[in-house]
Amino acid sequence: MSVGVDAIASVPTMARSEAVRRRENIGTGLIVVATAFSALAVLAYQAVGSRTLGADAFAPIAVLWTVMFLIYTVLNLPAEQHLTRALVVTRDQPDLARVRRDMTAAFALGTVLGVGFVIATLDRFFEGE
Repeated sequence: MSVGVDAIASVPTMARSEAVRRRENIGTGLIVVATAFSALAVLAYQAVGSRTLGADAFAPIAVLWTVMFLIYTVLNLPAEQHLTRALVVTRDQPDLARVRRDMTAAFALGTVLGVGFVIATLDRFFEGE
């Protein structure tokens, strides 16, 4: 059964109050400012750390930082987006239970892979420390 365009257009939309719109705009601005602050803090940390420790001593930290960033980007960010979308679209308990199970399995797999990487490369990247 299809719904005509006129039927969809006649459905009343929820009017958002001015206070809700203002709060959403402030929230978006705060996220942008916090992201910029985080990027500058990371840059400062790496600059100070590499100058203080030297290139050889800072190399394991740089490797760890890169691996952490890649794991976050490759595993966590897509999982976060999937979970958010699933929660918005899914309203019944069986589907939410499936989403929860899938997300738990994905995070467990990521943890196992991360720990496995550290164990496998401990001597090479971190000199056994």
